[in-house]
Amino acid sequence: MIEESVWQQALALLRASRQVVVTSHVNLDGDAIGSELALAELLSQMGKRVHVLNDGAVPPVYLFLDAYGRAERYQESLHHHLLEEADLAVILDISDWARLGEVGSVLRQCQAKRLCIDHHIVTDQLAEVMLVDETASCTGELVFELAKRLRVPLRGHLAAALYTCVLTDTGGFRFSNTSPQAHRMAAELLENGVPFLDIYERIYEQNSPARLCLLAEAIKDLHFENGGRIAWFRVTQKMLRHCRASYWETENLAEMPRAIQGVEVAIMFTETPDGHVKMSLRSKGRVVVHHLASKFGGGGHPYAAGARLQGKMEQVVPQVLSEARALFGY
Repeated sequence: MIEESVWQQALALLRASRQVVVTSHVNLDGDAIGSELALAELLSQMGKRVHVLNDGAVPPVYLFLDAYGRAERYQESLHHHLLEEADLAVILDISDWARLGEVGSVLRQCQAKRLCIDHHIVTDQLAEVMLVDETASCTGELVFELAKRLRVPLRGHLAAALYTCVLTDTGGFRFSNTSPQAHRMAAELLENGVPFLDIYERIYEQNSPARLCLLAEAIKDLHFENGGRIAWFRVTQKMLRHCRASYWETENLAEMPRAIQGVEVAIMFTETPDGHVKMSLRSKGRVVVHHLASKFGGGGHPYAAGARLQGKMEQVVPQVLSEARALFGY
């Protein structure tokens, strides 16, 4: 729950701003890009100049949301001056400097006021105003509330972006963070005409042959621990090359073992292009995995978390599995 005084501080920053930079974490997901584009549309309707700058490109699956081409991949020669000139920077869906990439490094040195809007467990005090609610289903839920308080109509591109937030971060309204407010938010957007069937199809029914190949390779590598209560698999650069898959096509693969009967915790280890490992943790809701992620410098939600691990796959997997077994008292 966010105190009313914090809402008022956030609203005051948005109203007073003239030139705003909006950013989010590396490896953009639906809630991150949806929140960014929704806030950018909201601010544009208020007459603000807005630039959406990220460390990486928008994953192809979410390009349909960005009809105006607002979201740009940060390049120092093209965008540094925008960060210097901004009077407000809004950081969405993350409260961890380490996961903001190059944009975060520059933002820390800029004079712009900062507003953080997030629903994860706070890692760093990124901003003067921290609009954070760990009970929210998605960061988009907080942007939705801002739009209502600012009396901006919830239609068109704004509505589509917000619906993407709540749809993807609740796993299609299946995960434990699916709250009554998540359904109320979705209902209001549907009442305003959001094309929910089109959005669902574009996100969940556009699997490429490469992604299906990757899923098959992941199933071949599936392992079980603790009597089947832990399931884990690896995605290596070799597998990505074999399937001709892009790195972004690994998104949500961790949900596959989570759906297996008897599995309580699913772990996906993804080899990054620089040779390190990204760990994704998913729980059915009875085992908290955030603490496991935090032991390796990561974070997230109680039942969905992750971390970037320094080291090779053969080094980090045994370390993580040892800690994962301890969740069950082994």
